[in-house]
Amino acid sequence: MVLSFRYNRIIFEILANKETYNLEDLLDDKCFVDAVKRNDKKALLKWEKELIAGNLDADLLAEAKLLVKLFEEEPGEEEEVDLRVQQLWVRVNDSVHRRRSRRWITLTAASAAVILLAFISLRQILQRSNYNEMRHAKEMLLSYQGDIGDQIMLIDGEDSINVEGDFAEIEHNEEERISINHKWVDKKSAPQEKVAMLRLIVPKGKRSFLKLSDGSTLWVNSGSQVVYPVAFNEDKREIFLDGEIYGDIAKDPQRAFSVHTERLEVTVLGTELNVQAYRADQKEAVVLVTGLVEVKPEKAKAERLTPGKMAVMEQNRLSVTTVNVQDYVSWKEGYYRFKNETLTTVAKKLSRYYGVEVTCDPDAGKLKCSGGIFLQDDLKDILEGLCISLPISYVKSDNDYYLQTNTN
Repeated sequence: MVLSFRYNRIIFEILANKETYNLEDLLDDKCFVDAVKRNDKKALLKWEKELIAGNLDADLLAEAKLLVKLFEEEPGEEEEVDLRVQQLWVRVNDSVHRRRSRRWITLTAASAAVILLAFISLRQILQRSNYNEMRHAKEMLLSYQGDIGDQIMLIDGEDSINVEGDFAEIEHNEEERISINHKWVDKKSAPQEKVAMLRLIVPKGKRSFLKLSDGSTLWVNSGSQVVYPVAFNEDKREIFLDGEIYGDIAKDPQRAFSVHTERLEVTVLGTELNVQAYRADQKEAVVLVTGLVEVKPEKAKAERLTPGKMAVMEQNRLSVTTVNVQDYVSWKEGYYRFKNETLTTVAKKLSRYYGVEVTCDPDAGKLKCSGGIFLQDDLKDILEGLCISLPISYVKSDNDYYLQTNTN
């Protein structure tokens, strides 16, 4: 087998870089292999810490775990592919042991090619196993593009549960049972080979609290949709969002937690954060309260956030700034807090929450204001309060409101 010098050099440089872990390091580590085979979360904590420290790539860790597990399973539909990967595994493993005695010697072109093919094969298997589930979840999120009605809905396939009132508390337990407003709902478990996906729809003017099967809790803001599994599988925890959530994510060193939006993938191991990603908006924002998250745009470099930082994706550009997190997460407590915001921004938040159109004339929209709005208050009371604080008045037309500067 012939491999160009360019690819040979790239593979060698990856393997020779000892500041970070690579695939061979993990597969050559008996403690790691044994921990994966036993599903020993405590023993695997070492590598999760390296993941947090930036010394280990999340995809590479997942590939190594999958490769270890592959060779313990019985051949199935992917028998031919698995056997080919097993042969690659043997050859890679042989090259690992040879490298122990001459760690700094350049790999031969054939060895580098085997390692490169192993990476490619592993990624293909990962992509195959995740593709259908990911596509199904995204289709669920995108399939409902009209008016989402005036009741909170929990949808499972063709079945749905409507929740009356302005607030819903939904809880999933480890037995895959569902509680809505403290009343258990009977639900048949999904087949083991398929993770049942649910869609939570929270219309404008309402909010919801959602406890997932892993213990993570989400506050879901008005005008939002969340697609999530009844129970997470053993390898990953993923949800899909159109709207805004505040998440308190349960720590699980074995499985990272990912929030997928239209433009971003936000990955955490255990943290509190706010994600705002309405498809109707031109930008998406992630605010970190505690912990550590990685924000990955579709076609840009990932950024890691520390507490008090906000990442904003706008016009295909990701920027990170320092913010007062309470200004962005207070909505889960039932009020909006804002400081030195334009009236246009405040009007947009009111429109989204109350489900009516609130707009400003150009001069009024530039006015800056600070304060708080209790979301339980009537919209007319809120607008009258703004008119007292600012030199503006409002005009009501049908169900819409127009804010304008005073002429006198």
